[in-house]
Amino acid sequence: TLLVDLQSDIKAAFVEGYKADLYFRDKWTKAVEGGAQPFAGQCFLAGADQLLYMRINDEMPKLCVPKSQVPFVLAQVHDSPWDSAHEG
Repeated sequence: TLLVDLQSDIKAAFVEGYKADLYFRDKWTKAVEGGAQPFAGQCFLAGADQLLYMRINDEMPKLCVPKSQVPFVLAQVHDSPWDSAHEG
């Protein structure tokens, strides 16, 4: 489990990313409006900060990353000297 705290500008970029992402747009809208229905053991839900999470069965919810934010997340995980998951 990886716990992160995103700055408000990054959260805003994620929210804008959900709105533009063809896969997450409807799921985010329904989750924010409270109309998301679980299906086949899977459920999308929005946090108080409007970030989208996916829960499968009884697992911990996982943050959904919109396509526009994938390069940012990869750079943070791989290249950041402060936050990277591994060296190099």
